[in-house]
Amino acid sequence: MNLLDLFATFLQPIFDLVPRIARRPASNEWMIVDSWLKGVNVRTRPRLHCPALTHVEYFPACEVPIDCGIQRITTADGLSVVVNATCRIVIDDPVVCREKVSEEYEEAAGMIVRSHICDIVSGHNWSYLPDLNIEKVGSTDIQDDLMQIGISLTVFKVEDLQQVFAVGSV
Repeated sequence: MNLLDLFATFLQPIFDLVPRIARRPASNEWMIVDSWLKGVNVRTRPRLHCPALTHVEYFPACEVPIDCGIQRITTADGLSVVVNATCRIVIDDPVVCREKVSEEYEEAAGMIVRSHICDIVSGHNWSYLPDLNIEKVGSTDIQDDLMQIGISLTVFKVEDLQQVFAVGSV
């Protein structure tokens, strides 16, 4: 650590007392202001704030695509299946979203979708899964769980559903 870094570390609390203007949120962003005096509120215009007394965060207000990733699940009849799903979400209540999952909203939404897919696939036999419309069966449950963290589901799609065969060892 050089001398300039040492001075910057020492002077940072003093600079946090100097009022600043928070940047204007873009048309596709929520600006959450955590004020010591006024509490938490959502703003759309720039605001003069003192970083030591108020905290400003930005969350997207537009659709956010989420790739839930590939997961390997065992069906009710014991067969191994690989599922790949994607979804699109919108943050409806940024205050609740920030309170429940903070900036990890993408990961939290992906984990909720993955858990519901796992429940659906592991609860059915492979012969029934290709005919089952997983998007319709799971989307209402996923929507209910996402609403608890201030997020709504706009699109849910299962991209791949494949049975996995074990290759015998030589």
